[in-house]
Amino acid sequence: MCVAISPHDAHRIAVAGWGVGMAVSDDLGKTWQSRNSGLPSSAVWSVAFDPAKAGRIYAGVHEEALYVSQDYGLTWARDGLEGSRVFRMKFVPEGK
Repeated sequence: MCVAISPHDAHRIAVAGWGVGMAVSDDLGKTWQSRNSGLPSSAVWSVAFDPAKAGRIYAGVHEEALYVSQDYGLTWARDGLEGSRVFRMKFVPEGK
């Protein structure tokens, strides 16, 4: 299971896990919405919010690729690293 908190809205949390896929809460975890539509598998290894752009979430999907959503997980598109297992993500500020 992995957890990410939006750097743009501390009330928005994303969780993902093996066999359960992705879910997002906009109210500090009181309620959750499934965000699996468009992901090829419910086996999600990792999740991260992009600190540079509100709404953008990345998901590492089991033996598939890295997926990106521009709308807080409502829709997903393949973003590269085909055939990879992305267990962790870290954003590094430009110029570092």
